[in-house]
Amino acid sequence: MIASSEIALYCHYPWCLNKCPYCDFNSFHKKANCHDSEYILALCQDLIHSASWAQKRTVTSIFFGGGTPSLLSANLVAKVIHVIHNHYQVGTDCEITLEMNPASLQAQHLKNLKQIGINRLSIGAQSFSSRHLRLLGRAHNPEAIFRTYEAAIQAGFENINLDLMYHLPDQNLSEALSDLNTLILLNPSHISWYELTMEPNTQFAKNPPSRACEDEAFKMTKDGLEILAKHGYRRYEVSAFTRDKTCRHNLQYWQFGDYIGCGNGAHSKMSHQGKQYRWQRKKAPTFYVAQPLVEHQKRILDDEEILFEYMLNHLRLVKPISRQHFEKTTGLHWQDVKSMVYKSHLTEYFKLSEQMLCLTEHGRWFLNDCVSVFLNKIT
Repeated sequence: MIASSEIALYCHYPWCLNKCPYCDFNSFHKKANCHDSEYILALCQDLIHSASWAQKRTVTSIFFGGGTPSLLSANLVAKVIHVIHNHYQVGTDCEITLEMNPASLQAQHLKNLKQIGINRLSIGAQSFSSRHLRLLGRAHNPEAIFRTYEAAIQAGFENINLDLMYHLPDQNLSEALSDLNTLILLNPSHISWYELTMEPNTQFAKNPPSRACEDEAFKMTKDGLEILAKHGYRRYEVSAFTRDKTCRHNLQYWQFGDYIGCGNGAHSKMSHQGKQYRWQRKKAPTFYVAQPLVEHQKRILDDEEILFEYMLNHLRLVKPISRQHFEKTTGLHWQDVKSMVYKSHLTEYFKLSEQMLCLTEHGRWFLNDCVSVFLNKIT
């Protein structure tokens, strides 16, 4: 396999105003004894230590995720960006994203973030219904979404993603589509629109809320896709839509590119000397702050894991998988892909040739089943 000359950096911030009942991210309710300055010091140590993995490869995207990193002061975010520029080779057009909760809006804060180098925002709208926001445990109201988006535009942000979910508790088809149409009226450059799922170890998994039946959820998806297409939003990934600006950072993941994750619980995947390495940091913020350099669960991926992870990510994209990219990135043979597809009972869900692989339109409705084809051992 040949390592790409580009890498991505992920910086995790663990705290939120409150923990949402559907959320399975490594995030925690922010209490009075949670000190941002101590955490950022540990994060910077992590970044400096991890720079040896970069090996002068160009950082093309930086992503501040969480948690709610918009709770951080601009000065602390600037400190992190400064450390990255001092220890990594950062591309001149590097995409630098920060996730934002509308409940944490301060117009001046947005202006400060823009001035220190943040050039993309990802705003967690989730719904424009007060009732559904309450059921989701969100700390903001619909008005806060509009204010945050307008303040972001006024601060000079042009690249803005809005997150929206559907198939919410007690949400019907009309309400789901109304949410989507309201979001489109804001005219964001990028939309993440996805179905709420019941993830293990969440409050919703323990006490599932009442939701529309699967047939109505299917109708939400089908009609929503038509609305997005009608308004010029191109679907380039299962839940990602754009008119002109894709998310460079997420594409790095979806195309099985290399990335370094810093912060508590953050994951990394790097190619080095013909092998694929994975590791993560300690999940608990207190343990991480005390030992930010511990590479937890570090391992080398075997061929079966590489094949499955590549397909798990890349089949989410609408763009076909090319044989050249697959063999260059994984070091595996195209014949391995062909044999698994032809041996499966889902062959009709794939378009496969000597040079490319993608899912059919019908196959996209059965993504998880199609990915499972590559769980078999390579023969």
